[in-house]
Amino acid sequence: MSSINHVHGVQDVLAHIKATEAKHAQKCQQAITRCTLLLERYAKALVPVQTGHLKASGYSHITGSGFNTVGKVAFTAEYAIWVHEDLTALHGAAFNTAYAAKIAAAPPNDPYWFNRGKDQQAKFLLGALNAHREEFLGILKAVVQ
Repeated sequence: MSSINHVHGVQDVLAHIKATEAKHAQKCQQAITRCTLLLERYAKALVPVQTGHLKASGYSHITGSGFNTVGKVAFTAEYAIWVHEDLTALHGAAFNTAYAAKIAAAPPNDPYWFNRGKDQQAKFLLGALNAHREEFLGILKAVVQ
């Protein structure tokens, strides 16, 4: 019976695996960072705006590195959770339609009665995530190809 005492090239293979792992870890971090920043941008496009405070309170935060990267998007305005979760409030096109007469009669630069962006909505963060899910998955899948 023969035995193998030494296999030539194992160190090269291990070095290649480590290099590939480091490259994938870096790509993973970049992909998660990109998805997080895109989610913030898409959510801000949907957030209802009256004074601009809620929209301005949105931010992204990236922690960790490599395969341990975590991305977070949040809105810190005191009332953000109520605006996000209240499905009975009118936003965007629905607000504009319901209050068209009041908007038309309001003086210029009225702080309340003005047309809202047509896509503004409750669930602005969840809505952005769901609307762009395939895009985010594509970015993340590209890391492993």
